[in-house]
Amino acid sequence: MPESAEAQGVVTLTWDDGAETTITGRVVVGRNPEGSPDARPVAVPDATLSMSKTHFEIDADAATLVDRESTNGVIAVRGRTELAVAPGEPFVLAAGDLLVLGERTVRVDLA
Repeated sequence: MPESAEAQGVVTLTWDDGAETTITGRVVVGRNPEGSPDARPVAVPDATLSMSKTHFEIDADAATLVDRESTNGVIAVRGRTELAVAPGEPFVLAAGDLLVLGERTVRVDLA
């Protein structure tokens, strides 16, 4: 009997406008993000222009986020604590995190 494949992580982002983005694998997220050989681009409309073109990267399997040197950065609100996400450094996501991206916010759910 063949071994089953490793479970794939799923991250669901619920944006402040109610839109949902379901992520598997590795993606780069922004207004007009540039993908890479190992991360596909996910464009998010942003009328406020407070998100960078390529704002952050998420690896759903590892449940991590990396700020891609964005202009306004990423703040994660976990409970009542604000955690600054250091640019270029993996940040481990938790279910219920609220990410602040300039004037936009997005809630994180993990499956």
